[in-house]
Amino acid sequence: MADPKETPREEGVAEEAAPRPKKEPKGAKKGKGKRRGCGLFLLSFLMLLGLAAGLQVSGALDLRTAAYPLIPRIPGVGPALTRALGIPEVYALSSQERRALELQATQANLADLKKRTEAERKGVEALSRDLNLREQDVAKLQEELSRRLKELVRSDDTQPTTSTKGIEDLLQTYQDMSPRNAAQILEKVDEGLAVALLAALPQDQTAKILGRMDATRAARLTERLSERTKKQP
Repeated sequence: MADPKETPREEGVAEEAAPRPKKEPKGAKKGKGKRRGCGLFLLSFLMLLGLAAGLQVSGALDLRTAAYPLIPRIPGVGPALTRALGIPEVYALSSQERRALELQATQANLADLKKRTEAERKGVEALSRDLNLREQDVAKLQEELSRRLKELVRSDDTQPTTSTKGIEDLLQTYQDMSPRNAAQILEKVDEGLAVALLAALPQDQTAKILGRMDATRAARLTERLSERTKKQP
């Protein structure tokens, strides 16, 4: 028969023999909490990023200016997100690097503008030289035609063949010219010479030349042409 005095001792031994739950180290708990917090932050960030991307695609909001500089600086995942989203590398630069890059771009733009301005200036100078040469050619042609017209008017009736040949040459010259150039020449010659030449030209050519003359001179020449036509038999 068991001794009743030994029962409490055996129970105490049984209690001591039962395993006690182990306590987790304080560092492990902190590590788990930190990882859990980082995971929640990353999940929240990705959700916000997805929402922003949806608004961006729909055109309701443009977040590139605000988000692009921040995404490359996210610890751990910044570079990967930058590549995945196709963010330009310039946003991953520091503020000093960006300023230096912007300065280089400004200098390049100024150099290009200077180059284009210089090219345009040379083009204007070339056009001006060409215009001066054309004006000189027109002036020489005016003098030559005026001289030949005067010679034809002073020519004797004993030289009809020469005079006719000269008139035909002049008429052909005026017909080959533009009405504007012909008008410029005839505005500076004697009215009698101008009337004689205009009367020999085709009517449509005469009308085009008169239409490009000074209105007052064109009116006088038209009146004299009309009188000349009436006098003809």
